[in-house]
Amino acid sequence: MTDETLADDVAPEAPGGVSVTVGRGHAPAEGCGAGSTSCDDIGSVTLRLDEPATDDQSSTEHIGYRIELADGVLPGTLRLPDTAVRANGGTELELFFVDDATEAQEVVAFSLVLTPIDEAGNVGPPSTEIRVFDPGGAEGCRVARRATSLDAALLFGLVAIARRMARQKPWR
Repeated sequence: MTDETLADDVAPEAPGGVSVTVGRGHAPAEGCGAGSTSCDDIGSVTLRLDEPATDDQSSTEHIGYRIELADGVLPGTLRLPDTAVRANGGTELELFFVDDATEAQEVVAFSLVLTPIDEAGNVGPPSTEIRVFDPGGAEGCRVARRATSLDAALLFGLVAIARRMARQKPWR
């Protein structure tokens, strides 16, 4: 990725604004056309570089980024790359992880730092912390109780009617 034979000793500048999108795994579809795919349990974190790092000689497409955990815990099987990676089109970094095929997801909360590296291997300053957050699909840690439904009331009523009819004399 780097070419240390390049005559360049100027480090790239840090990236500016970064937009974060968190995609979560989901339960298989139900009803007409129901089904599941092998991607139902895949979660993703997309970092869109609104202001990519800049350099005096390397284009934005040729600047790599070291991605480091600054705070929190990574979700599921998410592992950060060991080496610098280039952003797709110079503006998007995508990370994927196994996230369960369910709607009851846990909270995702952590922070990352991006450090730019130009083609000559010059390391720029790190970005400010980038907060990655998703509230998940569950609402707290309480156990929900099923409310007595109209269906249950109708069932009890039918059972009572059936018992009363069983005690009556048969029709002649």
